[in-house]
Amino acid sequence: MRNSRLILLGLLLLVSCNTVVRQTGMHARLAKLDSLLNHMPETVLDSLEQMNISDYPEVDQAYHNLLLTIARDKSYVEFRDDSIISSATDWFRAGKDPLLFARSLIYLGIVRYALNPMDTLPYLHLKEAEQVMIDHALEDPPLQVLLYGYMGDINLRNRNFSEAEFCFEKGLEAGKKAGNHRNYVLAFINLFYSKMFLDKTGEAEDIVLQINAIDSIPNELLPSVKKVNAFFFQTGSTFKEAIIHSINDSLKGMYETDKPGVLFNISQFYMKLNRIDSAVVYGKACLDAIVDSMNLDNYMYYKHLAYLYTLTGEYKESSENYKKALEAFHTYHTVVNEKRILELDKKYNAAEMQQQLLKEKLKKRAFIIGFVVLFAIALILSFGILYWKHTAVRNKRLEIIQQQKTDQLRFFVAAINCTLGILPDFVANVNRLAHKNRETSPEFYHTLQEKIVSINKEYRKSCSAIIQDPLFNNIFNDDNSLPAQLSDREKLIHKLSESGFSNELIAGLLNVTTDNIRSSRSKINRKIAGK
Repeated sequence: MRNSRLILLGLLLLVSCNTVVRQTGMHARLAKLDSLLNHMPETVLDSLEQMNISDYPEVDQAYHNLLLTIARDKSYVEFRDDSIISSATDWFRAGKDPLLFARSLIYLGIVRYALNPMDTLPYLHLKEAEQVMIDHALEDPPLQVLLYGYMGDINLRNRNFSEAEFCFEKGLEAGKKAGNHRNYVLAFINLFYSKMFLDKTGEAEDIVLQINAIDSIPNELLPSVKKVNAFFFQTGSTFKEAIIHSINDSLKGMYETDKPGVLFNISQFYMKLNRIDSAVVYGKACLDAIVDSMNLDNYMYYKHLAYLYTLTGEYKESSENYKKALEAFHTYHTVVNEKRILELDKKYNAAEMQQQLLKEKLKKRAFIIGFVVLFAIALILSFGILYWKHTAVRNKRLEIIQQQKTDQLRFFVAAINCTLGILPDFVANVNRLAHKNRETSPEFYHTLQEKIVSINKEYRKSCSAIIQDPLFNNIFNDDNSLPAQLSDREKLIHKLSESGFSNELIAGLLNVTTDNIRSSRSKINRKIAGK
């Protein structure tokens, strides 16, 4: 039996150790994938999607969901909902790792911004992430580049140009610390537009000169740099340079995800060169390249083409495109509102379900509490009844005992009155007989006198012993109801008299004369009557 217990204990230890090792191994594996996110996001995404983490602790599940969201973002995977990153954020909010909490907040903002650019929630998540990093003094330049880049982008879209300028400046500073050349150049480009919208032409010119002084520009940012030059200098050469570069990149198939935007820029450049026909051609190509009918910029593309038709005098086409621009605008906001309504309905239903569960819990809790209270009341009543019965029985028993003691006391008093009262009368009679025979028998007289004296001494001695006994005092000298002006001796005389002792017996007990007792009782009665 003992050996089987040892074997069972060993198996339990082995299983627990194996579980700890698996959990530690999973966390280390996730940390390794985290370090590879920036360099191999697609590979990391494949590994994360193949993992089954249902048996692992919540901390590993939250970490996995965060990394999965980051990998999808870096791999340009379209987000369908925010459930994965929301669950990770909720867990990290209650955790003790502020850096992972800040990262989850940033990517929650990024996902919700991708789902609905017009929503205000993404910016609130990003601001909360910024506050978390400030409160915990977290210095993570790459993360700050991402944070301030999105915050500046949202402010720029909502025409909060001053706030956008501040965010892009913070992003530029973080990019410089991070040593990320691409992000550094991109922050310069974004800062340029915020300066231009604020009419800070001098500062914008300094930024343009700094951008053009950079030794190498990443290939994917060259169109943006050309556009900055064209936008600022507004010269034919800069426009033509931007057009040529954008056309070449478009022909190479670069930036397919933003092809409508590239064609829109080319159309704008041709319009500023006053080559309206070419602008119309690229405006139409921009509309043909639209893949996402829910893109917020679609209405701007239709509006631009409508304006070009106005310049060429083709008012029918202009009116049709203005109408399409309005439809695109309404379609976007209608779908967005429907999504918001569905999301609110979903949250409302979830909240209502939680409320129902809470009500059920409260009902169960109230039932349990009520049952416990009723049980406690029943228990208290039971104990009360038992105690009352016990007290009643005890009091009845005490009454019986008290009555028995009273009867015993009365018998004792009657016995004393009968027995102790005989001796003084007997002594007095013997003394009278001795006096009568004094002359005829002197020797007998003297002998009787000696015996009488001896008997009186013994009698007084016995009475004194009775008086001094504590039990006698407890019985006959413990009455606080008598007036305070009575002395202890007077109280004793009154108590003995009330208990049935005769004056002669009281006199014998107290070693005084009977007349003395009679006088004392008269005084006692006067004091009691005058209290």
